[in-house]
Amino acid sequence: MSTLAVVDDRPEVRDLVGRRLTRALKDEGVFDQWELVLSPPLATLSLYPGWVAEQEVSVLLLDQRLNEAADLEPPYTGHDILNLLRPREFDLPIYYVTEIPNDALLEADSPRVSGILSRSKLTATLEDTRFFVREFIREGQRYDARVARKLARLSQIASLIVAGTANEEELKEAAAIREEFQLPFASSDAQIDRAQSARFDLLNVFEEEISSLESLATELRGLIAESAPEEEE
Repeated sequence: MSTLAVVDDRPEVRDLVGRRLTRALKDEGVFDQWELVLSPPLATLSLYPGWVAEQEVSVLLLDQRLNEAADLEPPYTGHDILNLLRPREFDLPIYYVTEIPNDALLEADSPRVSGILSRSKLTATLEDTRFFVREFIREGQRYDARVARKLARLSQIASLIVAGTANEEELKEAAAIREEFQLPFASSDAQIDRAQSARFDLLNVFEEEISSLESLATELRGLIAESAPEEEE
């Protein structure tokens, strides 16, 4: 199941956006395929990578000003969340949803986000909400498909590693995929640091199996070499 996540500090705004999005997802016939997560700002900025992984977020909607109703110490903004997530989640669909879409800081961020949406336009009518939800669904499906392709590619390279035929470029590619999904982030909450989504659990188990198979393959090659008859001079 894909997840559409909303981060906003005002409960009344989360409630309004949540009701609109829920109705639109139902009207589009995908409510059973998408989970809607409505969240206030997390206690600290450093928690977001673990939260995104744990929730298996496919599309993220961010308010830029997060300290209007929330008491954040130290304070942070949607821009700060974007700066933290983008180096790792470089193709995750992230949208700003704001009352001030022409803000200079948001405009500077426009190349790094999927869109800057006016909150009033997103929720003006149900038809407006459905229009944007169709875009969220498309972008989320593309993102999920890219994740699936990367995991499938990692599986292919793992098979080559076990067989002892992986070349240098393939090893680098596998390392890059693992880094994209598993690069650790500092967190003040050890539980969030350890939280792993099913996506991450699959990679962890997979790596353990690869390591075991590599050791077995090395051992078998050694036994074969020892049992091979010596060539006569």
